[in-house]
Amino acid sequence: MRRFLTLIVVLVLLAVVVDRAACWFAQRTIAEQIQKEADLPARPDVNVAGFPFLTQVLGGRYQQIDANLTDPAVGGGLKIDTLNIRLRGVQISTSDAINGRVDSVPVDSASAVATVSFAALNAAAKENLPNTKSKVEFSQGTSNALKVTGEYRSSGLNAQLDLSAKIVAKDGDLVVELAPEALDGLPAVLRPQVKSLLAQASRLPSLPFGFQAKSVSVSPTGITVQATSSALNLQR
Repeated sequence: MRRFLTLIVVLVLLAVVVDRAACWFAQRTIAEQIQKEADLPARPDVNVAGFPFLTQVLGGRYQQIDANLTDPAVGGGLKIDTLNIRLRGVQISTSDAINGRVDSVPVDSASAVATVSFAALNAAAKENLPNTKSKVEFSQGTSNALKVTGEYRSSGLNAQLDLSAKIVAKDGDLVVELAPEALDGLPAVLRPQVKSLLAQASRLPSLPFGFQAKSVSVSPTGITVQATSSALNLQR
């Protein structure tokens, strides 16, 4: 009986080792694919939650996958410093995976937290204003607002900028909105031009992987964006 119990313990331990080894291999494979698709300088951290892992493989459905990305590629001149993604209900057919026939991966729901530094926002603003002498820079304001400083220059009309604005999530996109009284200190003739300048400087691209921004908070170093996506379908 003692030998039988010892054998059972050994088999259980072996199963756990095999399960963890398979999980590690899957995490590494997913990380390498994400690195390639998102054009990342380094392989991201990926964790496949749930135990045992092999039952998820056999069922072709994974409870939760977390991925932490650094410097993911984004269009429009904006650099996202970190993007932490959580995928729930990831569906990958085991037979398709074995035969290399996985072209898309349906996901029940996904959430993400993106951080963007003020240095990245200001670099994007500079790229958005290539043919002007005007300058716009963002920093932390009061009450979760942005402070907008810089200078407006056009046809001999100059004005120093020291404005308050909000960065908000609107229809899934990030939008910078001036406070109602933000332009009161400027000459009336310049207000439309300054408003247009800010709209051009703060033009921000969509978040990667189809994520829709839901809320934004401002910190001393930059902004943090909470985003979600439902019925996500990742393409190879």
